[in-house]
Amino acid sequence: DHRDLHSFPTRRSSDLKKIKMFSNILPKLTFLTLLKYTISFLDYTYTHNEGEILKIGIGQLKSVITHLPFRADYPGIFDLKDNKIINDNLGEIISGSKITESNFIVKLNRNEYCKILNTVILNTKNIERIKWLINHEYANSFFLDKLPSARGFYDTSIKEYFTIYQGGIPLGFSREDDNGLDIYYIYNHFTFKILIHEINNKKYEIVGFITYPSSIEQNEQNLICNKNKSNSEIIPNYEELNIPQKIDLNKNVTITYDIIFEKSNLTLVSRWDNYLHLSSDIHWFGLLNSNLIILIFTFVVIFIFCRAIKRDIDLYNIRVTGDDFIDEYGWKQVCNDVFRKPKNSILLSTFIGNGVQLFLMLFFSLLISIIGVLKPESRNNLLTLMILMFTLMGILGGYSSAIIYKSFKGNNWLKNSLLTALLYPSIIFSIFIFSNFFLIVEGSESIQFSALLSLLFLWLFCSTPLVLIGAFLGTKKKRIKIPCRINPCPTTIPKKPWYFRIKYLIWITGLIPFAAIFIEFIYLMASLWRDQIYYLFTFLWISLIVMIIISSEVSIIIVYLCLCKGDYNWWWKSFFIGGSPVIYIIGYSFYYFFYLNITRFSTMVIYFCAMSIFSSGIFLICGGLSTIITYFFLIKIYSMIKID
Repeated sequence: DHRDLHSFPTRRSSDLKKIKMFSNILPKLTFLTLLKYTISFLDYTYTHNEGEILKIGIGQLKSVITHLPFRADYPGIFDLKDNKIINDNLGEIISGSKITESNFIVKLNRNEYCKILNTVILNTKNIERIKWLINHEYANSFFLDKLPSARGFYDTSIKEYFTIYQGGIPLGFSREDDNGLDIYYIYNHFTFKILIHEINNKKYEIVGFITYPSSIEQNEQNLICNKNKSNSEIIPNYEELNIPQKIDLNKNVTITYDIIFEKSNLTLVSRWDNYLHLSSDIHWFGLLNSNLIILIFTFVVIFIFCRAIKRDIDLYNIRVTGDDFIDEYGWKQVCNDVFRKPKNSILLSTFIGNGVQLFLMLFFSLLISIIGVLKPESRNNLLTLMILMFTLMGILGGYSSAIIYKSFKGNNWLKNSLLTALLYPSIIFSIFIFSNFFLIVEGSESIQFSALLSLLFLWLFCSTPLVLIGAFLGTKKKRIKIPCRINPCPTTIPKKPWYFRIKYLIWITGLIPFAAIFIEFIYLMASLWRDQIYYLFTFLWISLIVMIIISSEVSIIIVYLCLCKGDYNWWWKSFFIGGSPVIYIIGYSFYYFFYLNITRFSTMVIYFCAMSIFSSGIFLICGGLSTIITYFFLIKIYSMIKID
């Protein structure tokens, strides 16, 4: 159709000029941006020489109760004002996981005892903050050589030491006195136990990092920790030997630390095993079990469904070629209406393009993580990678949106591409800014303005031009050929049973895909809101694919049944049925919200903003991919019947 291929003659020259302008500036902007945010993916040297000076990094204060991050120097104990950020990247800034270089100094394989870090005089402001942080279970996070510190503690009942590899190092603790009043104590002495593996010629790898916090009432003139200076084998329990450090007004608090090295047979490859073992056997068995059951069920349904389709096609073809023609029934009767343009077609094509872009972002980001490019040490680089992938996949998102929009015989391709590039990202960016506002109100560690500008830059000057280029390439392609002609006047749709209404169907159709990702979703929620380390990206990648496949299959079956009832308005129905797992994701999010016992209003806002971003992404991915797959399925089955 010559008219369709050149449906924008009056604006074609001006649109081409805009495309050329974007094409000229895009390579430079993209190169500079990608160079800035991929530096953190470069290889890191984990081998250190004996005596080499390393600095312990300290992350933000975090709590699983409030989920409001604060700088480590917020209570006024550590002085980090002029210290630099370690391995700063966009993912760390956005997720609030920046690591600041502390004043704890480590000389490799050199034991140090009772080193003074600093002395702090507590004032009213410090005391109020410290007590509030202790009441809300805030903890520090120490890092050495990109390895987070485990917490070591002494069990006085059985006289043994234990190690916890998640949760960070508590800021302090409280106890009730004889009058029932809470007395607060602060951890002011840290014993850092560092496990090293010797390679050769006094070269070492750091394979373990454990912090033993203690509360000791001491000052610079009377350092209690000196009593154990000569004992390098035992880490004493200072709470048993001394009076813990109370938090009192105008009280001097002296921060001290020990550095103890211990040689280990662990290697660099296995140093993360203790951190990740919590997500191994039960996780793998449960996920395999659920996915295996669902896949078996799916194959059975497909087998029965394909046999029914084949029987229908054979029957229709016999009737058309036979001497006695019988009236059509079933899905064949709507062959001249099934590919009719849906309502709000430009919005549907926009959502499909966004869904394709988000799916490819997750698909390639997780695939890169699986093949080992991202290591556990590369904290939050996955988020950085996802942002970059979303930017690069804009060209395929715009291309998909344009192809679908062109199949609707749309002629305003620029409006369609701009909606694809701007509509969904602008909503997500607005939610992000809105939640960041509450972090600012709470005095928490909010997202830096430079990071917001970086996101804005990637969106407007990298992702948007790529979407426009992809949309332009999509308009140059031929329209998808459909096997049936479309009647000028739409056929009247007969009345359907109540259970074929979309508001009832989505509750049934969303349950099966959600069951496929339920176990993985539990671990994801624990990683996001319980501060647990997550690194089983292989199963996350598999769950994503399984969810898309099952959502598409359910969409195909429901659309087929609706067509058999004479309902040819399947476009939006397929999109909502495909995206219906989000109903159960939202429902579980509310359940998890009450499970977390969140009481602060700002934390509620942040939680639901984050879950709305996650849920909307899943909705667009499942809905968009299911609609595309259903579309090509219908083209296939209608091309197999003989149209008279």
